[in-house]
Amino acid sequence: MRKIFIFSLTLVCLTVFSQKAAPILFSEPYFDFGNIAESGGTVEHVFTFTNNSGLPLRLTAVEAACGCTTSEWPADVIQPGKSGKIKATFNPAGRPGFFNKSISILTEPELGPITIQIRGNVTTGKKIADEPLTHSVGLLSTRTSTFNMGKVFINSEPAKQNFEIQNTGSETMEISGADKPDWITLNFPAKLKPGERGLLKIQYDGKKRNLFGFHSEQIILHTTDDTAPEKHYS
Repeated sequence: MRKIFIFSLTLVCLTVFSQKAAPILFSEPYFDFGNIAESGGTVEHVFTFTNNSGLPLRLTAVEAACGCTTSEWPADVIQPGKSGKIKATFNPAGRPGFFNKSISILTEPELGPITIQIRGNVTTGKKIADEPLTHSVGLLSTRTSTFNMGKVFINSEPAKQNFEIQNTGSETMEISGADKPDWITLNFPAKLKPGERGLLKIQYDGKKRNLFGFHSEQIILHTTDDTAPEKHYS
């Protein structure tokens, strides 16, 4: 019997043209820490921005949804055309695996929803290649709950990333096909023996997508895993 697994494909599409009309113009609205050690203590990144609103502006709050992330921001009024800095600090203790944290910025006067993001992967001290694939959907496991494509540019070649998948069952698992958007190309092993790992190769064509900003896409893999129905990674 054929079952379906649903994966969330997380990526970010950025170009220098995507923020021209933004009231707060960030030099980079997204930062990837890469691999950081769980036992290595907090990490931080400073986001630099310019008041592009044409009005005197005060930041009233900079908030993350998780207590693992804290922020510092300027208390003074920022005049039009002037710059400021926001420091985001992330504590990896007790949070192994991939993380993706949004930080909301509130202003006076109110300029609407403004967010920045930090991402990365918290390692436990082992070599990444030796770490177990801990995010399971039925008998199909991956390293993280999302497939992060990083920076994707509309005016550049398609972004490419490889992601490990593993059959944790006792029988061979077949992957017969996939449902996906037209701007995504997938390559994957047709079969995975019990315990075998393979690569899900994803190519994302920003030119075809032709849309600025942060996006989350869905991929549906068709497999012969009988242990679970549709599963969603977010």
